[in-house]
Amino acid sequence: MNEKNQTSRKRISKILSSVFTVIFSALFLFSGYQIISYLLEGKEESDLNREMIQEAVISLQEKPIYIEDVFPHETTVTQDAKPKKSIIYYPDISVDMKKLKLEYPGIVGWLYQPGTPINYPVMQAEDNDYYIHRLPNGKENSAGSIFMDFRSQSDLSGEICILYGHNMKNNSMFGTILEYRDASYYANHPYLFYFADGVKYRLEVFAGVHTTADSYIYSIPKNADDSRAFLSKIRSSAVFNSEVSVLENDQIFVLSTCSGSTSSSRRFVVCAKLVPIES
Repeated sequence: MNEKNQTSRKRISKILSSVFTVIFSALFLFSGYQIISYLLEGKEESDLNREMIQEAVISLQEKPIYIEDVFPHETTVTQDAKPKKSIIYYPDISVDMKKLKLEYPGIVGWLYQPGTPINYPVMQAEDNDYYIHRLPNGKENSAGSIFMDFRSQSDLSGEICILYGHNMKNNSMFGTILEYRDASYYANHPYLFYFADGVKYRLEVFAGVHTTADSYIYSIPKNADDSRAFLSKIRSSAVFNSEVSVLENDQIFVLSTCSGSTSSSRRFVVCAKLVPIES
């Protein structure tokens, strides 16, 4: 009996060992497939974005204007960090939106921030699901696109405009948005720029906020009282101080990205005031 039991146990052990080997091999292959797919899709996204930049984004030859040239005696950030000479007050690029719209009908604008990877088209669809995992050309891709909330007015006539982008590990898309958790990053990146049809804007950052997917920050104010409450909540929960003056009738951009795991509801948003720039 003992010998039979031992033989039986050895057989079971071998079977279990084979089963575990198959399982671990499958998991290894699946993980490898996911990594390769992620890398290939990331390359596909970056290649398309590079093509769009080459096609319609023009570097300006004239000398850019820096913040210290415009405000030589004024500091727009808080006590700990002073803005550097490298902060551009006016954009050093122009974008041919008409050309892009002929090929990418869903494009509504272009978002740019000097010295960062942010140099992307902004898309919009009839819902907030389409561009989560689609490129500007409509092809499915896990990297997705930076896109505008379907409730926001693409002509920027509304008070609040919400943009979404993935928090990519290589800092592409909205991967650098999380850097605003550090006040020193804000000190050196107080502006972004937005290009629409024939108009360009400076986005003057005034707050960074830790929040969740069901937060008030994703609601659209319906009246003046809502706007006042919206701004008050943002200011009270901001992770850095800003001297940017924001009134209830100012137009605000909210840039949103995930700040946790894929399944997490945690979000981090950067809020900025929209200021038209004279051409």
